[in-house]
Amino acid sequence: MTMNNEWIVAYTSNNMYKVDLVKGLLLENGIKTEIMNKKDSVFLTGEIELYVHPNDFKKAQRIISERKDIE
Repeated sequence: MTMNNEWIVAYTSNNMYKVDLVKGLLLENGIKTEIMNKKDSVFLTGEIELYVHPNDFKKAQRIISERKDIE
């Protein structure tokens, strides 16, 4: 899958395991995702962003917000 400029950031974290958890949760609900790691590998600053298609954004936000253990 190729991501274009239309995709929207649905979730960000500085922890890859949290991004992977959210990605799996969204995939279980039929939402395709893409990860962009903007974290600096030397200084470990920056964020990891999880993108979804605009048509899935509201559904993705609802699913993420229902999970209180993801913060």
